[in-house]
Amino acid sequence: MIVWSKGLGKQSLPIELDRAELRVEKGCICVDGIIEPVWWQYTITLTAPDLMHFLNMLSSAKTASFVASERGIFLSFLRRLARFIPQVLLGLVRAKAGNMLANKNKDKEHIQDGILVRRDG
Repeated sequence: MIVWSKGLGKQSLPIELDRAELRVEKGCICVDGIIEPVWWQYTITLTAPDLMHFLNMLSSAKTASFVASERGIFLSFLRRLARFIPQVLLGLVRAKAGNMLANKNKDKEHIQDGILVRRDG
């Protein structure tokens, strides 16, 4: 990914997403890294609506046309997509099940007079 800076004489600066770190904060996913030519730290924050908009862009006719016309990436893109989709779906199902289990267990316990009380059942 390339970003442009007007403040550096309209210089293009590479953001190498394959070397970035991913972390989850409340309400967003953060992508952290360093732009190496100038050693600037950056953070890209993506909220749930941002991710949905990004997926919409990826599924657009313009994106499909770009991928189809780029030499050497079409088949590679399809192979990665075929591996990626099941992994994402499985990850989403596991995360949802884990969240549901955690919420169910949370309902079984509470603090009363400074003591953790657990209900059986």
